[in-house]
Amino acid sequence: MPRKLPDPDYWQRQAFDFTAFRPLPTAMDEPCQHIRVDKALDILIGDKLR
Repeated sequence: MPRKLPDPDYWQRQAFDFTAFRPLPTAMDEPCQHIRVDKALDILIGDKLR
C-alpha cells in the first residue's frame, strides 16, 4: 500500500486499461450488447469460486 496518493498528473501519464461496462447506444427494438459483466465478476470474485 502506498504511503501517499500519487500526484494528479500520474493518472494522466499512465496507460490504464479500464473496461467500459456502459452499454453502447442502440435502437429501441434491438437487444443490448454484451458489456462484459462476466469479466468484472471473474476479476472481483473469481478466486472465491474456484
